[in-house]
Amino acid sequence: MVNAMLNRLSKVSWLGEVALSVGCGAFVGRSGDNQPHRHWAHQVVIGLDRKIQVATKSGHFEAQGFWIPAGVRHQLMYAPVLSIYLDPAGHNWPCPSNPVCDSKQGVIPLDDSIRESYLEVFTGSGPLTETLNQFRNRFMTSAECPKLKCVLKELHEGSTLGLDVSRKTLADLTKLSPSRFSHWFSEQTGLPLRSYKKWLKMLSALKFSQEMPLTDAAVIAGFADKAHFCRAVQDAFGVTPATIANLLSEK
Repeated sequence: MVNAMLNRLSKVSWLGEVALSVGCGAFVGRSGDNQPHRHWAHQVVIGLDRKIQVATKSGHFEAQGFWIPAGVRHQLMYAPVLSIYLDPAGHNWPCPSNPVCDSKQGVIPLDDSIRESYLEVFTGSGPLTETLNQFRNRFMTSAECPKLKCVLKELHEGSTLGLDVSRKTLADLTKLSPSRFSHWFSEQTGLPLRSYKKWLKMLSALKFSQEMPLTDAAVIAGFADKAHFCRAVQDAFGVTPATIANLLSEK
């Protein structure tokens, strides 16, 4: 099913605006061609003037909007959309009652109240980057676990500087052994530490690319080289870094 959709999506360009923040991102506009992919973040995707269609390994689904849990492989049919990528460590995003459910279809249709709560925030007249930062700060700062807040602060500050904070450093903050910390972090966020750090690193590289060539941005963010970075972006978003860079430059 996903491969069949790929043929229908070919040669359709993305048009719109992208905003990036630490751990989060947003897109408003017309989605275009994309390969099957999976994020290291939760995704909310909402049709702006029609129902949207998403394919997973279980089939082809249609609704006004979807919650796509981190790690679910999917492909989006082109349409005018609001798409928000939510840091999986944020526990208080407006979301379905069971946001990491193991439903057979993998994606969860949004009810009207949740869908409207996102549209109200993200379809206003303010700059998208400013809106995303305000939205992120509102929910990320309300994490209930003090240890997790401390760990996330260290990771987020490191990612903005292109630093790879070691597992031992993070474990010391929680008074846990490194091995126990890895289990604890996965329990708290639903993602392995390595995947979460890769997500932050990738967003940092995309932000750095606004001020320097992609090769330099990738290396400064912590990727081995540009090729490694490009593979990570393709796997996470289904598009090339150049596609996202072009959308960032259109602000």
